[in-house]
Amino acid sequence: MKTFYLSAILFIFAFTCIHQPASSQISIPATPPSFELEHLKNDVPLEIMRSVDTKKLLEEDRIFDTIKNIPWRFGDNIMVNIHPGNSGIWETLDNGDKLWRVAVYSEGAYSLNFTFDQYHLPPGAQLFVYNQEKSMVLGAFTDYNNQEDGYFATTLVDGDHIVIEYYEPADASFNGELNLEMVTHAYRNPYEYAKAFGSSGSCNLNVACEEADDWQQQVRSAAMLVTGGNGFCSGALINNTAFDGKPLFLSANHCFRNPSTVVFWFNWQSETCANPPSSPPYNSMSGATQRARNAASDFWLMELNQPIPDEYNPYYAGWNRTLANTLTEFITGVHHPRGDIKKFSYAQGGVQQASYLGAPNSGTTHWRIVWSGGTTTEPGSSGSPIFDSQGRILGQLHGGYAACGNTQPDWYGRIGVSWTGGGSAATRLSNWLDPQGSDVTALDGYDPFFAGVTNPEDFQSTVLSENQILLDWTLNDSLNNVMIAWNNENTFGVPLGAYTLGDEIEGGGQVLYLGNDEELSHNHLLPNKTYYYRIWSYSSELIYSNGTGSSATTPCAAVYSFPFFEGFNDAEVPGCWTQQFVAGEVQWQIGVGNNDGYPFNAHEGASNIFFRTNTVPEIGSKTKLITPLIDFSNRDAAELSFWYANPASQANQDILRIYYRLATDSSWVELATFGANQFNWTHALIPLPELSSQMQIAFEGEGNRGRGISVDQVEIFVTTDVQLPNPVNLTVSLINGNQPQLQWEIDTEEDKEDFAFDGFNVYRNETLISKGNDPLQDSFADQPLPVGTYTWYVKSRSGETLLSPPSNEVTAEIEVAGNEAELIVINTGEGATSLPQGEYLILPGSQISITATPASNWYFSHWNINGEDAGSLETLAITIDNSTELEAVFLINHYQVTLQAEPEDAATILSGDGEYDHGTVAQFAAYPAPGYIFLHWKDENRILSTNPNMQLAVTEDKNLTAWFAEQYYELALAVYPEDAGTVSGAGVFGANEEVSVQAEPADEWQFSYWALVTEDEEEQVSNESEFTFVLSGNILLVAYFEPFVFTPNLEISLEGNGTTMPEPGIHTYTLGEEVVLTATADEGWEFIKWVINDEDILVSQLLLNIEEDLTALAVFGPVTAIAQASPERVLRIYPVPASTLINVELPGNGEWKLSVLNITGQLVKTAIAESHARIGINGLPPGIYLLKAEKDGVVLHSRFIAE
Repeated sequence: MKTFYLSAILFIFAFTCIHQPASSQISIPATPPSFELEHLKNDVPLEIMRSVDTKKLLEEDRIFDTIKNIPWRFGDNIMVNIHPGNSGIWETLDNGDKLWRVAVYSEGAYSLNFTFDQYHLPPGAQLFVYNQEKSMVLGAFTDYNNQEDGYFATTLVDGDHIVIEYYEPADASFNGELNLEMVTHAYRNPYEYAKAFGSSGSCNLNVACEEADDWQQQVRSAAMLVTGGNGFCSGALINNTAFDGKPLFLSANHCFRNPSTVVFWFNWQSETCANPPSSPPYNSMSGATQRARNAASDFWLMELNQPIPDEYNPYYAGWNRTLANTLTEFITGVHHPRGDIKKFSYAQGGVQQASYLGAPNSGTTHWRIVWSGGTTTEPGSSGSPIFDSQGRILGQLHGGYAACGNTQPDWYGRIGVSWTGGGSAATRLSNWLDPQGSDVTALDGYDPFFAGVTNPEDFQSTVLSENQILLDWTLNDSLNNVMIAWNNENTFGVPLGAYTLGDEIEGGGQVLYLGNDEELSHNHLLPNKTYYYRIWSYSSELIYSNGTGSSATTPCAAVYSFPFFEGFNDAEVPGCWTQQFVAGEVQWQIGVGNNDGYPFNAHEGASNIFFRTNTVPEIGSKTKLITPLIDFSNRDAAELSFWYANPASQANQDILRIYYRLATDSSWVELATFGANQFNWTHALIPLPELSSQMQIAFEGEGNRGRGISVDQVEIFVTTDVQLPNPVNLTVSLINGNQPQLQWEIDTEEDKEDFAFDGFNVYRNETLISKGNDPLQDSFADQPLPVGTYTWYVKSRSGETLLSPPSNEVTAEIEVAGNEAELIVINTGEGATSLPQGEYLILPGSQISITATPASNWYFSHWNINGEDAGSLETLAITIDNSTELEAVFLINHYQVTLQAEPEDAATILSGDGEYDHGTVAQFAAYPAPGYIFLHWKDENRILSTNPNMQLAVTEDKNLTAWFAEQYYELALAVYPEDAGTVSGAGVFGANEEVSVQAEPADEWQFSYWALVTEDEEEQVSNESEFTFVLSGNILLVAYFEPFVFTPNLEISLEGNGTTMPEPGIHTYTLGEEVVLTATADEGWEFIKWVINDEDILVSQLLLNIEEDLTALAVFGPVTAIAQASPERVLRIYPVPASTLINVELPGNGEWKLSVLNITGQLVKTAIAESHARIGINGLPPGIYLLKAEKDGVVLHSRFIAE
């Protein structure tokens, strides 16, 4: 793969060939001094290592290589004690600088790597490690590589003879400290072609394969580590909520060795899907500090001791700590199997929770996964991450049975379990991955090279009430628009592309807001609920920032409806009840009695609440159980009612105290104390001496190791000064047999004028039919009613909601008189009528009133009486004389939607305007004109969507505006190879403008294809040298050329009836290729000739050497033409076959020109004859030949065979 670098503003294109070492470890560019100082001694003292029993180790590996939950071993560790005081040679240079060198030899090693247990270099000192051939050099390592514990490890150096060289300047501030503790002898070659690209299973996909195209950020996070000097594991860089690029690295606990000696290999991977011919380069670092690890979920978290250099191109993967039982989504993994270059695996069946090596749902510590597409993991993949469909780490590989050729599962320790781990900072992830204490359940990754959009600042959420939260923020310096999403849990996806208000973001979150304001009120919320929010800035190209979050919990709504009741029948303490520890930390709990048989049952329902101390240290604990806020506005008195039990245990007696306070910032006032032994449920009724709009009541338990305090059926009753008369003695009588007349009294000896109330409500068949406003009213005349049975009652009313108890009910039956008219009531559309839809019998002459009430989002259109329009008044008075059909017609609301563009000429198409019924989901589209890009749809000042193709439910008249912005893009062109041709068409163009580019090859070159090149990849887009397309961004197109190779064409056709081989058509051949042409006549036809580039050839089979473009026409003629020929046109040859000569009998008189041609059409002999000729054929190769005779425009031909 070629690499092209692309700038967002200016495209710079260059093709360079850069030599890169096989590996690089953090160091400064330098050359070992000994390479340039010729006077130094050539004989460096050699430390010879003990022999390594490779055969024994490989035999052990036959077993170890089947075990995934250990590092993949490649080397044998040899413990040594080599330092400048006991080994090697010191030499002092002319300027006083000093040089120490020692050579380490371990026979037969593929490579050596070193672990120093003392490494403390002064500023200016340098350490180098290189092989005997000097083909691989590590260093210079400096004081930058010093670690607190003195350890330092090198990566692998090719060969079995390695030199360590230490340079110390004369003015060093102190003498450096070096001690080599361990030499690792590689008895298996990590770089060997046959191993690195063969020992890992052939089913492993390289990370450059197209299956991994969408996961390249995750690929950048994954790395291999050399642990313990001699083993390979895998792991990944992982992000934290500070998004600060802290180099945290996640691997497996079973890979644990001294983190100071771990060497991390980044970017060891193929640039193509196929394996490269030799080991690719990699970047390495040494040394880390352990942050946390735990065996239960097998995780190991380290922090590298130095920042990761930019040239390593790191990516810090996000994570998802979900504890869901199952995830049914696309899962991926990136790993280094058997110490191989980086590989990619995927699973289409998701993951399931399990115990380690257990079946689905056998436990919760691990994710169980079965790989798809033949992909897998192997030993050495240990510690590698799996990613959810959003590219966030779910866990790290512990082990399993997966391998090439099977579909066995693997098990990954779950991030969600590791989050709390063993309960301490050293055994859990939460302290390190969430340093801000945000409590998010999922986090996106961090790309330090994302030169994109920055987050808004100061995003916060403030509770205004139990159903309203205020969100506010500050736009970023670029004043980019923002998008806000909310969720019931702290899980949000990564936004991609355009969104409309209400859209769900894949991975979590619903779009709440789009725009450039700096505050938003989120309304109509539920009380006592936590709402999570995330905000992103986004550019006009819909590039999003990383996002930042906030959350807020709405308070409980105050109690204002009475009587209030709480039975404690749920599994948990009611959400709006709180606990306040006064002494100790013993909590009230839900149970049955005291959960120990005292009392044996709850007083009401299935459970109650209780408070109990069980141990001596808990004696004296006090905890208040506090009610929600209670609003006693407009209430004059209230009583607290509850049931309790408080059994003693021998002499130990618990105490229950009742308190109240008038506001949350007021002091508690004691109401009552219950300290007596009470085994059975006992009722308590306590008047409340004071009331307020923010009052709370507390039940305080004091635990003294009694049998506990149980409380159940808490109720609050209220009274009010408003006195309502109670209607009594309601009677009904019928006028004319069908018109009810109601009469009532009030239940008091006082006059009605003495009561403060507004009037009476009259109900028929449970439906309010009259709302009177006369307190003196004592009767009501109902309208004439159809045949049927009816029931009425009356209530007195104060205001809109305060009602007296109902009066007695009265019933009347409208009986059939025999002359009733039929009344049919029909409702068309959605709505209701005061006389419900149905069929009725009513006395002729009855005058009724009927009202039509439309349903929500519908309107009343008109009445039809017997099919005739009777007006649009909602209440209709009608006299029924004859059978009547009465229809109430309701129509759905409809709205007008208009569209416009801003700027006015920025759109080529706006579609979707028109009239819509309420609730219709309309589709709107906006297509920008060249030079513009679409920004968003706006409804007045509110952004509705960033999607040019927007769906919207129409619920009101709307005037929608499609907003556009001027946008220009740069089209850059390049040529590869550099001098292979020229290109034209580059420049700056308007967005969405149609542009054309042309490529012209230089001499001896030909055009191959156009490729679109980005920073991450290239994509072939056209095979045509002239390529026309619509420009939608800054792009770089590369014209690829290849050396010109002439490929001549052979175009075959035929005349008459026959066949050819090759068959007719255009055929392409390589230059100089030989092709046999064969013509075969159909029955009744005979071959006449081939015409090759206008030259006649009379043999039916010939051999062509393709040196140029050729045309070949096969000519066939009917056999009848020969059968009817006169003797004067017959050519006879004998003998057939012939060996030395042929006799030719020629018709007629005169001189004939004779030609002999071979099968290729080549002329081999000529002769002149009249009626007879003898032609010698000695020397002709055996085969078929053609004899052609020509005279006076007549051409005769025949074949013969030469032996």
